[in-house]
Amino acid sequence: PGTCTGTEGAVMHTNDVETIEKTCTWVVERGKCHIYGEICPISCNPQCSWCANAESFVHTKENGETEERKCKWAANNGFCDLYGLEFCPVSCGKCEELHATLFQRE
Repeated sequence: PGTCTGTEGAVMHTNDVETIEKTCTWVVERGKCHIYGEICPISCNPQCSWCANAESFVHTKENGETEERKCKWAANNGFCDLYGLEFCPVSCGKCEELHATLFQRE
């Protein structure tokens, strides 16, 4: 089954043109765990349910208005520090930090 702790590496993905460094978030979002699962054991392990993105969350804009957003938006627009741990740990690469928060020993 794998483990829900540890370090995940960068993925070197080759497309038709070039080799590009990608994150484990990219692997999950593109459905490539069958290729890169060993490099991304936390993100690709369905038993790590404690580390999952919310379907959506409410973002409060500077003017006070609220809007529903998805984790891809948070990751692409620099809001991981604000929403990463609570709502978007997979998209924001915060599974290890979340694990430390949830399972820290007293």
